[in-house]
Amino acid sequence: MIGKQLKILLYSDKLDVKEFALLVKIKARTVYSWTNEADEKDPRYETLLQIKQKYREKTGKNINLDWLISGEGDMFITDEKSSKDEDFDQKVELKVTEILDRYGLTDQIK
Repeated sequence: MIGKQLKILLYSDKLDVKEFALLVKIKARTVYSWTNEADEKDPRYETLLQIKQKYREKTGKNINLDWLISGEGDMFITDEKSSKDEDFDQKVELKVTEILDRYGLTDQIK
């Protein structure tokens, strides 16, 4: 559940849910559902990558997806780690796409 981490992120950058939603181009009600700890829904991996990318474009801060998902590690990745992290993200994205293609599920996520 990423709700707790999202709340911490929003608090640390003095953003409310609506501001964050605009920043990362996601509907505010969707972000509200993630921050509601009683809700079991978490974003898909593609959505997490979108959050990471849009947040970095707008703020210059590189969210650590490990932290966002698990709460472990640092909230943000430093520039020296970021190129490795982006390579990892690209490899994971390619692998996920490969698996979805293999089982004919690609159309279901679009």
